[in-house]
Amino acid sequence: MKLRTLVLLFVLVLVMAAPATAAGRETVGDKISIFFSQPDRIEFPAEEPFHISHGHGLEPGDASSIGVFDFALLVDDVVVDEDYVQQVVDRSQDIWFKRLWVYNFAEGMTGTHTFTAIWYAPCEWAVENGYSSGPCTKPNAKVVMSSNSVIIDFE
Repeated sequence: MKLRTLVLLFVLVLVMAAPATAAGRETVGDKISIFFSQPDRIEFPAEEPFHISHGHGLEPGDASSIGVFDFALLVDDVVVDEDYVQQVVDRSQDIWFKRLWVYNFAEGMTGTHTFTAIWYAPCEWAVENGYSSGPCTKPNAKVVMSSNSVIIDFE
């Protein structure tokens, strides 16, 4: 049963990834990272294209709840819709499935804005990996795994 589920998941991933590849989706401009290694405030040229892409890298054991892993981007506390979700399967490494939410800002921005990234994961996984203290009333309930904010001055 478990093998059948993994095979079905793999086929689903290939089907979902195929349209993204066929559409030739690409990022625009430089990448702005909102990950924890960034300072709390950065500068970026005004009206210059840029993109943000963050997500999850999953191991084979995480496949049972893969659909619960999620990501959200907020700009000035308003949720932004992603342009596309990039999915990559690479079984040559420990992290073999990557799902990245991509946000293109082709026109750039002006002024000062707060960008907030929120990573979600299944509750049980988040507790087991030290991202949440629990308890989990439902193991696959979507919980906030982590979040980070960066203020960007577009000058």
